[in-house]
Amino acid sequence: MLFRSQHIWLLLAAILAILTYEFPFYNGQMLRGNILQHQNMLASFSPITRVLTGTVALGCIVLIFLYKRPELQWMLAIAALAISLCNIIVYFKSTREFEPGTGALSFSALLSFVIPVVLFLAVRKIRRDEKLLAKKNI
Repeated sequence: MLFRSQHIWLLLAAILAILTYEFPFYNGQMLRGNILQHQNMLASFSPITRVLTGTVALGCIVLIFLYKRPELQWMLAIAALAISLCNIIVYFKSTREFEPGTGALSFSALLSFVIPVVLFLAVRKIRRDEKLLAKKNI
């Protein structure tokens, strides 16, 4: 396997996505029955966030091995970037389930915000390599 710098970005994005299953995005109080309970919102908080985060993590790992097809790798990396942005939107919509004024974003929410940045860097690098390969083949 040929090692390229975008593989570092993709691996980092996958690791960050997996870490969001362990570190909370939001902490707050939820009303369960008549009792307020402290709740951490992880990637596994709802089925939607679980699937979106898992798709990003697994997609990044698969993208590492698509180095022989840079066009496909580029398109799928853009899709992973879009999914990670949708995931952040779903996280913010899920914070409405908490009691108003009882919660706040966790410091580890940075993990979720860094994933699209890292994926953007990977997309940019994949595109540059694709152009370089096209020039070599001409």
